[in-house]
Amino acid sequence: MIRRTTALFLCAFAVATLLAAPATAQTPITNAIDFHEELDVGEPGVPYHWIWDTSFFVLPNAGSAARPWIYDRVEVVIDIAFTPVTHGLGWGFLSATGDDWNDPLSAQITTVYGHDANHGTLEPLLAGLNPADPEYAPESDELIIARHGNEYHSTEAMTVPIFQLPDLLPGHDLSMVDFSDPFSVVHVFRTYAPMNEVYYPCPADMNNDGLLDLVDITSFIAAFTTQQLAADFDGNGIYDLVDVVGFIESFTDCP
Repeated sequence: MIRRTTALFLCAFAVATLLAAPATAQTPITNAIDFHEELDVGEPGVPYHWIWDTSFFVLPNAGSAARPWIYDRVEVVIDIAFTPVTHGLGWGFLSATGDDWNDPLSAQITTVYGHDANHGTLEPLLAGLNPADPEYAPESDELIIARHGNEYHSTEAMTVPIFQLPDLLPGHDLSMVDFSDPFSVVHVFRTYAPMNEVYYPCPADMNNDGLLDLVDITSFIAAFTTQQLAADFDGNGIYDLVDVVGFIESFTDCP
């Protein structure tokens, strides 16, 4: 009874003090190694957010015998400034590891990265590639796993001639790129996801709709009084004032 009374009192207090300033439950991801930019994809009122790993390794051209690898014994990290194309879509680059361009197996493509907004980690996501025959383009796509667990695949996988790199990456040092083989290509992917899906979640956003409102407060009260895991804000298995205070702090602190 004390638990219920306390929860109702404190949550009612939160309602009275916070309704005048509606909040959103979105905390931008600010990891400096990732690329972030809102892009308008032509749908009014629905901004989209791109997240890519910034490391890339230019892949081999399947038809080139003279220059099988664009990079020789090097992997380069570039803070990519993507060039938007039709409807605000941008380019994303495969990331691969290599050691010796004379040995295809040691220079095979191993990973393609998406950003897992649930855990803030980069996850290798690549299928359909035969490691014993790495000269062929992978039959896969780029994948973003958003904070609600939704998966967003690339809308298209394609190749870009190596000579187009300076146009795609204006202002970047590409001195380590070997442009001697005009037929060499870069394999690229394009993916987009709703912006509210690629933000870290706010614990007080009980229904994960990107807003903090009365629905979240009533949901917390219900979870607290029935001792559901969602209301155990300190994770100690005990439902008490600490959890109520934790909810209120999360509700007020989320931007």
